[in-house]
Amino acid sequence: MQERQFAGLAEGMDVYDIDGDKVGTVGQLYRPAGAVASTGTAPETYQTATGAEPYFKVDTGFLGLGKDLFIPASAITDVTGNRVTLNVDKEKVDDMGWKERPTWIPEG
Repeated sequence: MQERQFAGLAEGMDVYDIDGDKVGTVGQLYRPAGAVASTGTAPETYQTATGAEPYFKVDTGFLGLGKDLFIPASAITDVTGNRVTLNVDKEKVDDMGWKERPTWIPEG
């Protein structure tokens, strides 16, 4: 299910918390090395094979000038239209460790 939701993401989509408050906008999408898009592979098999799950960058703040968040696919509860909904409240985002770039994602 998470892989299917991640496959529905696109740059520029709005990202909201579980209560409907806007968190930011989808920036770049990241898949671990060896990942193949839309294979139909179950997320457990996918994660076991690659050692990591897909992530997406969220640009926050006015015009995306705030902090960057690197959010795992497992945090997505819904992707509908141009809207991505996360499984946490906006107030808890800073406690999730999403400001840290996963080591397998190159800087830049």
